[in-house]
Amino acid sequence: MDRRKLLVAGGTAVTTALAGCSGSDDTDRESGDTTNDDSGNGDESSNGSGGASDGGDLIKILDHEWYNEGSFSSGVRGQVENVSDETLGYVEVSVYFIDADGVQFEESLDNTSDLAAGRVWEFEAMFLGEDPSRVEEYEVQGDVTNI
Repeated sequence: MDRRKLLVAGGTAVTTALAGCSGSDDTDRESGDTTNDDSGNGDESSNGSGGASDGGDLIKILDHEWYNEGSFSSGVRGQVENVSDETLGYVEVSVYFIDADGVQFEESLDNTSDLAAGRVWEFEAMFLGEDPSRVEEYEVQGDVTNI
């Protein structure tokens, strides 16, 4: 019985420690839709969470767009810029897929490490669900952990 208590306590401690490495809890998301127009969907709004001591925005989502190139090849592609003056240890872009009823039913992500100051990174978050035609819109969110 003491062994179980030790394992539970250890698991809780590890989970708590890892939760502290996730950057800020900023939930700003940028929206996009699945229509194929030339507008680029991204509106150059600043997104990203502060992972540095100043808490300011460290990345900027430059653009993003939905792609659907047939079976098992759809998702969101875009570009993120490191607008800070430091190398960012870990940058993640999460994409949340939403149907016509406003239901978030799938999500995906892409990530990179050691994104240098001023550098632009091209991300691709693939839709891994079974029916890409169900996706009406999506939301993109950037996050930075500078460990």
